[in-house]
Amino acid sequence: MDSRIMAADLTGGNRELLQTLAIEASTVLENARLLLEERTKQRMEEELQLARTIQQSLFTGKTPTEGWMAASAGSVAFAPKWAAITMTSPPSIRAAIA
Repeated sequence: MDSRIMAADLTGGNRELLQTLAIEASTVLENARLLLEERTKQRMEEELQLARTIQQSLFTGKTPTEGWMAASAGSVAFAPKWAAITMTSPPSIRAAIA
C-alpha cells in the first residue's frame, strides 16, 4: 500500500480497504474498553457485597436492654419569646417558650 520509495496510492479499493480496517480496529478497541469497564464494575460489586456481608455479621440483630443508657425526647413547637401565647396553648408549650 505504501512504500518509502513511491508515493502511496490511496485510490479506489485501497482507500476502502484502509477504512474498513480502521473501522474494525476501532470496534475491537471499543469492545476491549467496554469489557474492562464491565469487569471493573463487577469487581466493585463483589467487594461491596463482601463489605455488606461483613457489616451485617457485626450486628447482633437485637438492641441491648441492660448496661446501656436509655434516652427519650419530645418535640416542642418553637415560638419566639415575644410571640403572643394564648391560654389555649398546652402548659408544656407555654413553659418551654417562657
